[in-house]
Amino acid sequence: MVGSVTERLAPDEIFLTTNGTNLTSEVDIAARDSYRVQVAATTTVLGGLIQVLLGVIKFGFVGTYLSEPLVRGYTSAAAAHALVAQLKHLFGVSPRRYSGPLSQVYVPKRNWTEGHSALMSLCRQTDITLQTGSKSVIRSRDHMH
Repeated sequence: MVGSVTERLAPDEIFLTTNGTNLTSEVDIAARDSYRVQVAATTTVLGGLIQVLLGVIKFGFVGTYLSEPLVRGYTSAAAAHALVAQLKHLFGVSPRRYSGPLSQVYVPKRNWTEGHSALMSLCRQTDITLQTGSKSVIRSRDHMH
């Protein structure tokens, strides 16, 4: 989560430097990384201070009023969020940032061609196998009735 905050507050576009000879732009990686470390450290310290403050005022009693299904749902949603966030690394794509409805699952079509071809081929074959298998199960079920 801290990584997404650092990328949002310190995007590459802020650290572009222009070469005077041929007018090309490149990212000043040292300055960008230094600022991102500052943002990450500040976010971490602020989060810790908030937790200490809530502990001092004994805010933990609120947890007793949370139902077990609510806590399980929140935990499952956090796990699903972590899983979806890792999919771009699994498929080898680097999508642009998108904020809005379904932002966790939105991937532009141009990114599908960037992925690992073997993995994408495996996904297509699995999809075809599942589609064919489900159709044959439906047909055999209809024959039995």
